[in-house]
Amino acid sequence: MATQEAIGAHGGALVDRELVGAAADEARAIAQSAPRVTLSEVGQADLEMIATGAYSPLTGFLGRADYERV
Repeated sequence: MATQEAIGAHGGALVDRELVGAAADEARAIAQSAPRVTLSEVGQADLEMIATGAYSPLTGFLGRADYERV
């Protein structure tokens, strides 16, 4: 039987942006006084995909200059 290997992550590493423990608690405390942003359903889905590493190696949304180059 052939050996199966997992496909490597694009860019060489999976990116996991979710916060846990004390870091998550601190972020929630900071968020209480942060400005509010309303995201579309697509924006919410993109945020979740970035946070969980599904869009690895991306670590955030594209800025205008990067967006215009794509």
